[in-house]
Amino acid sequence: MFRRSVIISLGSIAVGFLAGAATSAARGWGSPVVSLDVVNRSGRPVQSVTVEYESCGSKSALPGRPLASGDATKFQFLVCGEGGYKVVAHFDGGAELGGREAYVETGYRATEVLLSHFKG
Repeated sequence: MFRRSVIISLGSIAVGFLAGAATSAARGWGSPVVSLDVVNRSGRPVQSVTVEYESCGSKSALPGRPLASGDATKFQFLVCGEGGYKVVAHFDGGAELGGREAYVETGYRATEVLLSHFKG
């Protein structure tokens, strides 16, 4: 009787562990990759968008493509544990729109929306 209850208990623990592992893999938990979507809702075309990020004491930047108003693009970058990033958008005529710095950890997913108060 005791042996049967031990087997049932161990089976339940194994099923719980496997369910947690499957959920973790499906959601990207523990992945060193940060996934960032950038959406242009500024009402103006963006000539270029760049993500500046820092992790493990080093800084880097990912250049992106031009974005028409309403378009979106995705960036992915590696962090070792934690880091930070900032989105910078460049418009015609040299105007620049920089977001605030944001904190990220491994596996984070985020969306940054470009808004503009420019006239004309």
